[in-house]
Amino acid sequence: MSAPRIHTRKADNDEHDHILRAMNACARSYQDFNNFWFDDELVSSEGCRVELYVPVGTTKDAINGAYREARGSRDVVAFTVVECPDEWFKEVTLPKPRTIREMLWEGERPSRLIKQVARIQDDQERADAIDMILEAYLDSGEQRAYMAYEMAARDVVPDACMGHVRNIVLMSEASAYWDGAELWNEHIEPNLSKWQLTNGEEPIGAPFYSLSEAQTVLAQATESGVGATAIEEIPASSKDPLAHTPEPTSHTLQH
Repeated sequence: MSAPRIHTRKADNDEHDHILRAMNACARSYQDFNNFWFDDELVSSEGCRVELYVPVGTTKDAINGAYREARGSRDVVAFTVVECPDEWFKEVTLPKPRTIREMLWEGERPSRLIKQVARIQDDQERADAIDMILEAYLDSGEQRAYMAYEMAARDVVPDACMGHVRNIVLMSEASAYWDGAELWNEHIEPNLSKWQLTNGEEPIGAPFYSLSEAQTVLAQATESGVGATAIEEIPASSKDPLAHTPEPTSHTLQH
């Protein structure tokens, strides 16, 4: 199915009641596309029609973001942007904001959890929310690593917990559908160094991708008097399987 075009129009005054009901329904159920309320209707076996309600003057980038979210969650066959007066949005009854804990309890989908994390301004509160989400996915290693990667890719992870998030992704088990190390090295932090604990001669355990975590483990080993005694940096190189490699050159014959 080809991607539907985005059509834009202004709301008519006689649509006020219908649009306000749709926006209130979205608000009550915490539904939105890129923070815009909408209405949708199944119109055929191929998918649904979506009307997105935006204030006059909304940027094209914001609309495109909503369009991508809509197509990511529904089979959209028609997409219309309806520009509404600012007063209409002020009439919507806003629900009580949900906490991350409440959203996890209600089984909210990952994209909405990440969006809620992005709204948290305080770095420590945001780090605590990320830890809570990752803890909730503890029994599903691949899903947990995917959530960690998505939060990093969307730039919502504060520096305080980036090392923890990075390790979850990079140390996750690869499969036919998921390779966290390759994705991270390709899109988040190309050519990362690794940090190996040693006892002076032999490596101990798997390498870390966070120096601070390696230092924490080393301190614990030093305190107990067993295990590692030093940290050795393993810089990325062209032979590193996690390092970026260029796209292969095409050998297709040219006529």
